[in-house]
Amino acid sequence: MSKRTVAALVGGFALYSVIMVAAGLLGGHYLRDGEVDDLRGRLGDLTAEVGAAHREIGAANAEIDNREGRAVELVAETNGLRARLAASDRQLGAKDAEIVGLEQRLSDSEMLTGEVDDVTRELDDLRRSHSTLLEAHAALQQQWSTVVPITSPDIAGDLLFLDRSVQDVFTTRAICSGSMEPNITCDDLVILYRPATISDLDIGDIIYFGKRANDCSGSLEGRFTLHRIESLVIGPDGISFRTRGDALSAPDRCLVPEADVLLKLLTTVRDGRIGE
Repeated sequence: MSKRTVAALVGGFALYSVIMVAAGLLGGHYLRDGEVDDLRGRLGDLTAEVGAAHREIGAANAEIDNREGRAVELVAETNGLRARLAASDRQLGAKDAEIVGLEQRLSDSEMLTGEVDDVTRELDDLRRSHSTLLEAHAALQQQWSTVVPITSPDIAGDLLFLDRSVQDVFTTRAICSGSMEPNITCDDLVILYRPATISDLDIGDIIYFGKRANDCSGSLEGRFTLHRIESLVIGPDGISFRTRGDALSAPDRCLVPEADVLLKLLTTVRDGRIGE
């Protein structure tokens, strides 16, 4: 029952009581003193009842107001909770999507990690291969640092190279005396080596030795001869060689002792030179 209904009923009852009292007074018959007092008592009681009813109505109205206010608060609180729930649902959906994305990234990352491992292994293999190639290249450069090309107009085909690191191999220009022409000219490059033993020398070999003094007592300092061995002579001092230049009709006057032989001709390069 609303507070408007309660107020209407109480007000109607009070009006009805007042009307009935007035009707008795106006009805034309007179009341005795005791009846008047009784009516006054009844009117006082009614008035008190009406006052009590008004107080109850006020309390009921206050409770209704409180309940209506609380209902409004509850509605507002409910709406707030619904809004928070909706926002939480949206956040939950976003987190679910983020989790799905992270799971996908994790899957992709695991696949990518495998590919990275494969590439890393290939890179390590390439680094080892590159290091091996660098070592081989350094060794080859070290070898080629002593190798020089030999050039000549008469050389056809592949270029000739001389390895200067080979022990006891030497190059020089031909001794320009004309004694070995036409086999060896002044423009030829002469390649010689140091014979290891006497068995490396034989008739027909071209040897490089110190030019002999006129009295055949020894070699002249700083002067050399390149002639061919014509014969071997065995004497009390050991083996000596008789030599002759290819362009000369007679052999050299002095024998060349084995100990004075410096080098043996390996080959000549016609009009040749060592490349720069």
